[in-house]
Amino acid sequence: MSDSFGALPDKNFFTMGEVCRFCQIKPYTLRYWEKRVGFPRPSRISSGHRRYERKDIISLLRLKELIIDQKVTLLGARKTVLKELKGGGKAFPAGSNISTTLDHSFFKALEEIRQDLRAAVKELSS
Repeated sequence: MSDSFGALPDKNFFTMGEVCRFCQIKPYTLRYWEKRVGFPRPSRISSGHRRYERKDIISLLRLKELIIDQKVTLLGARKTVLKELKGGGKAFPAGSNISTTLDHSFFKALEEIRQDLRAAVKELSS
């Protein structure tokens, strides 16, 4: 399954930690949004841990963009995302900052930085 995000692993479900890392939000923020906004509504595995789907990540990224970048209220962001989801419209409008944030070259650069840091740590530890 391939999607426009490229950086998401090729799997259907994600843990809370994976979602928080990908969306760059804290777990307490995610739990707060779940409670106050009403979505995403992750399923739970037998141990009680949350299990998110790809569509949840898309909704969270859009919610984050509206709340943090565009300074929309929580209620206003909720209405906008629900309208976009119900309308079948594009979750990320053309002027969206998310399309540039999720650019493949961005993630490639991050991976190169990660490799450089690992090499530096290895060199310093020897």
